[in-house]
Amino acid sequence: KIVYTVHSIAQKDAGKMARVLNEFFFKVWGVVPVALSKLVRETVVEAYRLPPEKVPFIYNGVNLEKCVSKVSYEVEGEIKILHVGSFYQPKNHIGLVKAFRLVCEKQAACKLYLIGEGVERENIERYVFEHGLKDKVVFLGAQKDVFVYLKEMDIFTLPSNYEGIPLSLAEAMGTGLPIVATAVGGVPDMVTHEESALLTAVDEKEIAEALLRLVESKELRERLGKNALSRAEAFSAKIMAEKYLEIYGG
Repeated sequence: KIVYTVHSIAQKDAGKMARVLNEFFFKVWGVVPVALSKLVRETVVEAYRLPPEKVPFIYNGVNLEKCVSKVSYEVEGEIKILHVGSFYQPKNHIGLVKAFRLVCEKQAACKLYLIGEGVERENIERYVFEHGLKDKVVFLGAQKDVFVYLKEMDIFTLPSNYEGIPLSLAEAMGTGLPIVATAVGGVPDMVTHEESALLTAVDEKEIAEALLRLVESKELRERLGKNALSRAEAFSAKIMAEKYLEIYGG
């Protein structure tokens, strides 16, 4: 069997000509389209006019054994906020630093850590410098092992413009970090607002308000972080592998 993984909204995952070819492969050659979330599956069904039972969905998985779960949500000194993602437009770094600037206006004892590289990094560095945030934002570059950073952080944020099933979010969940994320793509399939994360629109003011809630409440950080940790098992690499084996062996 041949499997084709659809990572995001079908209409964005492939151009018009590619969708014509994909439809041929799915309907004539029997290629199996696997969606990374329920929402993505709905768009695949619509874009390629396929019956839902012909489009399985399998969450992306991570090796949860690498995650070091938090044991305490107490904070001494600055609150450390982490974002992991390449510096390109869908990840919305500019919205994040603008939101962080609003956070710092009310809570100075915060620092933002950014892991990743990409074409937008220079623009973000310029914004940080021009708005007096150079001592508050740390650019860590690309890192092979994000887990050593995750375990040291207090809050994880994912302010993306759109997403599929982001592995960085699953890794934060597996660490038990409290999360602020935009409710885009497959993110609402992974975490639930007010239960295992704070979900917002793609709006810097909303993101800032959610971050402030976590900065100011140890109880909220702990409740959301522990619930995210419990939910993380659904996104393990082991479960992902088992489901793909079912497709290939079925």
